Amino acid sequence: MEYGTVRAEIEAAFPNSQTVKVNGVEQAQTVAEYLGKKYPTSWTQFGNGTFTPED
Repeated sequence: MEYGTVRAEIEAAFPNSQTVKVNGVEQAQTVAEYLGKKYPTSWTQFGNGTFTPED
């Protein structure tokens, strides 16, 4: 399953946002946005890495 597909499923399952304070500014943030910042694609096997035969 690709990152974009999983993210779309998360966005569909959790569409509401919550207000968070970032650098002193309040902004709306969804679960998908939160997870995307916490676990950027560059840290996953879908980022800039290469797949091995086991992947």
